[in-house]
Amino acid sequence: MEKKENVVLDVVKANGKAYINLQPLVGSYSIEYIEHIDRLLFDGIKSEKTYMPPWVVLPSVPSKVEVLTRQPNINHRYELADVSLKSDRIPLIIEKGKTLEGETMAEWFCQISSLYIEKSDPQPDKLVPVSAEFNILMEIEKISFADTTSPIFPSIKNAENQLIDKIMFPPITLPEKPCRLSSKESYNIIREYVKRNINSDVAKITSDYDFCFSVGKKIILLDKEGYTVDVNASFFGRKKRPKYETRYRKERISPIFEMTYSPENYKGYTPIQGFTGNNHKDLQENIEKYLKKLMEDINRPLKDCPHCNGMGVIIDKKTKTPQPDVSQDNPSVRMGGMNR
Repeated sequence: MEKKENVVLDVVKANGKAYINLQPLVGSYSIEYIEHIDRLLFDGIKSEKTYMPPWVVLPSVPSKVEVLTRQPNINHRYELADVSLKSDRIPLIIEKGKTLEGETMAEWFCQISSLYIEKSDPQPDKLVPVSAEFNILMEIEKISFADTTSPIFPSIKNAENQLIDKIMFPPITLPEKPCRLSSKESYNIIREYVKRNINSDVAKITSDYDFCFSVGKKIILLDKEGYTVDVNASFFGRKKRPKYETRYRKERISPIFEMTYSPENYKGYTPIQGFTGNNHKDLQENIEKYLKKLMEDINRPLKDCPHCNGMGVIIDKKTKTPQPDVSQDNPSVRMGGMNR
């Protein structure tokens, strides 16, 4: 392996650990050697990946770096595919590059090459020292990383930070800084979460597009409501005489939630505000609280109030759905997004 010049690896100390930027290693050593982070050893152990590559985390600042390097195969040869063909002119094994007296390997082997299989033997990987030193950029108490197992995590890791923070601080520290999601990203999170968690027995998605989304509550009617339909009507035009039939509906749909996003601002819909947080973990918690409260509202069963003649509704006391905290002092549960 060709000797490389010394590389300097930036380090941030936080959470009682050392976060190291491996980018200079990737630039100094070819992909042949730094193909996978798992092939790098720091004081004999592997690093742990973060969700902000090429930063990795170690228990402490290491004293040495090594890379587990693949070695070239040895004992290159040709082996006879069918051993029953072995003879004086057709040996069992031919060493690659061997010559015969009176004729060259190429002339002779060309006639029988189809009888052989090319083989070689691998060598074990070799630990090669990496000439590296560590530059400690800063030490901070903590970095608040988001939970990578959460379904909303892909959005969290792409949250936007303030420009001044991106200029002043190493990338690995940005999860600890104030952050936000765009209105569009927030719209997508809410839309997908509602679609996955809506109780179709009590609520219905009435609009579902990239630019607008709405949900209606199914409210059980106190008395069945009759309506007339032409059962012979067709989308392709009338081919039969009208035939009317009376049917009855047991529920009505009442709007419960609607949104669009900025700057789309689809007419008649409320633009959702982007979620915000003091850091990645706080942003994730704010979103999860909002989604939980929203689904409690959407999935709470309702029915017509018998005292209001269809002008009001009551909560079905038989349901086990817990009652939400609707305090307006809690911004994480307001309809329309987070206000921080």
